[in-house]
Amino acid sequence: MPFHRVLVPLDGSPVAENALEHAKRWVTASGGALYLLYVMSSINHEGDSHMDPLDWQLQQAKAERYLERVAEGLVATGLQVTHHVDEGDPAAQILEFAQKHAIDLIVLSAYGRGDASRFRFGGTVQKAIRGMQTSIMIVRPGAAATAAAQRGYQRVLVPLDGSYRAEWAACEIVSLLDGNESELILLQIALTVDDLSSMHVSSEMADLRERLLVEQLRVGQRYLDAVCQRIKPRVEVSTRLVKARSAAKEIVRIAEAEDVDLVALSAHGGSDESIWELGSVADAVASHCDRPVLIFQDLPGTQAPTTPEDGCHRHLTGLYRNA
Repeated sequence: MPFHRVLVPLDGSPVAENALEHAKRWVTASGGALYLLYVMSSINHEGDSHMDPLDWQLQQAKAERYLERVAEGLVATGLQVTHHVDEGDPAAQILEFAQKHAIDLIVLSAYGRGDASRFRFGGTVQKAIRGMQTSIMIVRPGAAATAAAQRGYQRVLVPLDGSYRAEWAACEIVSLLDGNESELILLQIALTVDDLSSMHVSSEMADLRERLLVEQLRVGQRYLDAVCQRIKPRVEVSTRLVKARSAAKEIVRIAEAEDVDLVALSAHGGSDESIWELGSVADAVASHCDRPVLIFQDLPGTQAPTTPEDGCHRHLTGLYRNA
């Protein structure tokens, strides 16, 4: 599924423009169109919704000139670019624009004009990702994301939890990378039970816990091997099977340790219960990972397991239950 229509929201800051290089890669690969959106907030610096009409016109003209300048540079590289200036709440307008123009992917810098404060995202990004119903890519400004944009996505980490949603995300990224010299790293995490140091644990309980972990690892490796064989003819694939207490923390750790260029995962994986548009693990990874994170807005997980062992694996692996 190529990303034919890619949206990059901008606010005039160099930080927000970090998303452009990544968006250019997807549009170039698909031969599609790049959309630039600048949303003028309807609230002024004093929190008043009423602004001087002349000041408003000057700001609008400034925004138009800014987008025209950015678009000209992109068109010069051979891209099809359109730009728009809208008014209103930035997060709401981004979502409305994406729906209206059938956007396939929104590429967002984690921060915009506001600096990288103690919050994990800028305010507009934080609100926007909560309501998105399309695939999104979060780019956290820094050396890792810049290097990935320059060299391309040569090493891509894909966490799997045994769910059809996660496998669908793996197939999607393979189709996007097809024909490129990229390595796909399939990650399986066996979640361990928290230590019960404050409680007396019988030898039988400890043995049962250890046997359960061993079974998770056995079934997990068999599952990884099967997925690897299905994907391998198309791209280079390697697998990682690890034990950890927190799925999200381990994904972030491995992304940095393996020096990957991109983390790609489904929005929910095996979890259907989240009230958010993003599941807890996807949200946590996007919040803390310094690598670009591509989150596929996944398909409903309605298919049944194909074999009893597949069903056992989907029950034993709890990747999306613990962020």
